[in-house]
Amino acid sequence: MTTRTLVRTNAQALAQDPGTSGVALLLTYPGDYNLAILQALRILDVDRPNMRIVDQVMTAGFRFVLAGSGALSGLTGADAFTDGASSLDDVFLPWDVANQNQIALDRNTWRTLRDPGAKVILELLGDVAGVGETMRLIFRSPHVLVDAPSAVAAPTAAPTTVLAGVGAGAITIGTHSYVYTWTTLHGETTASPAAAAVNVADPGTNGKISVTIPASGDTGITGAKLYRTIAGDTGSRKLAGTLTSATGGGVLTDNLADAGLGATVPATNTAGGPNTVLDGDTDAFSILTAAVILELAAVKAIQNTGNTGLPNDVVDRRNQSDVFRSRSKELRDMYRLMVGTLTGEAGPGAASGWADLDVPIFQGVGALWHPTSRR
Repeated sequence: MTTRTLVRTNAQALAQDPGTSGVALLLTYPGDYNLAILQALRILDVDRPNMRIVDQVMTAGFRFVLAGSGALSGLTGADAFTDGASSLDDVFLPWDVANQNQIALDRNTWRTLRDPGAKVILELLGDVAGVGETMRLIFRSPHVLVDAPSAVAAPTAAPTTVLAGVGAGAITIGTHSYVYTWTTLHGETTASPAAAAVNVADPGTNGKISVTIPASGDTGITGAKLYRTIAGDTGSRKLAGTLTSATGGGVLTDNLADAGLGATVPATNTAGGPNTVLDGDTDAFSILTAAVILELAAVKAIQNTGNTGLPNDVVDRRNQSDVFRSRSKELRDMYRLMVGTLTGEAGPGAASGWADLDVPIFQGVGALWHPTSRR
């Protein structure tokens, strides 16, 4: 499976960067590598689109929610339609073979629009969906690259807790203990070990608890969630706060009464998710990521920020920057060659050919040739 960890490891090797296994020659901030992967994913979105095909059995109608509250049931998980990031390519109604001899495959016209309620709406304009008919949606979504659940383990260190000492608070009188989880783009880990219980003896004078969550070295982490017991340190721990952090670490001040606690701490690790970069594109994508890493390193070298890890006696940082950029260009050309977009390398072979047949929709011929409406 193509994961973030695999791509980063491959890309660092291609960029001749030892990363965490020694002194980083190029970059020292972990976020730089995540940024490089994100930029490379956006390029891959164009060169190798993440095409999704969802078949939805209809209950009749002409207006459907693609993203937002009430979205079609088939648009979940990896097949979710993302507002502002997904684009609908085509809608077939009906698409199945049984109906092709009865009515044109692409009999319908449609449009997408935004509803005032922050929803993305699909409207069928030429026809309506009949009960039991299957509507096929073909759309593009951004590529997703995370680590598998087994690679995003639950935290192993307990949080640190102490009475905040900042005056009155809302925490219910009694003892409470805390755990936390890591969050990722796709879910959440199970809980950390529990911290020692803290006693809130007088909420009117010292009624808040400060919780310190240690940082994580995992590049897939997007933050953390904090869970707490009710007074008496009993019952299932429930959500007391959330933290957004590239390392997962930080400080949260809990000021919730027991009645205000949220969901119970998860029992299943869902921190991983469906990686949509195909295994066959792993090498090309790793090469592209390495090229982006070298571009970032070139900028740092020319800025002379001291963040490049270069020896102190290296004075000509512009020359070092040029070396990084040159290597980056070589890798980008190699990537383009692998995905077939390098100038002079892509295109049909000598013995191939194609014909563009513009024909009207009639008795299902649109199932074989695209009509002028699909130009």
